[in-house]
Amino acid sequence: MKKILFVALILCFALSAPIAAFASATFDENGNSSATGVLGDYKTSKNVQVHVTSSAQSYAARAAHLNGDREFGSASSDSVIYYQSKAKNSNAADPSASDSSEFSGWSQL
Repeated sequence: MKKILFVALILCFALSAPIAAFASATFDENGNSSATGVLGDYKTSKNVQVHVTSSAQSYAARAAHLNGDREFGSASSDSVIYYQSKAKNSNAADPSASDSSEFSGWSQL
């Protein structure tokens, strides 16, 4: 869980830096990314996936470990880290919104 929180915090800081805008991206432990070149050689821990959706003004990120039972998320519009239960052996889902409305109904850490 500490690694997932660390990844979420790193994403908050990394994605708040001036970088090219993109619609969505997925990152995994093999360095595979659907948004190549945006974050360079970023890799997650083994069996962790991070999904990000952004607009020109904001982003939302969701992360989960494949074998974990929680999914974590955060948005650039606030400083809260959210979580919700998920089924084991399932990945984080792609965010449908690029702001904190993505986490309506989630619990806060």
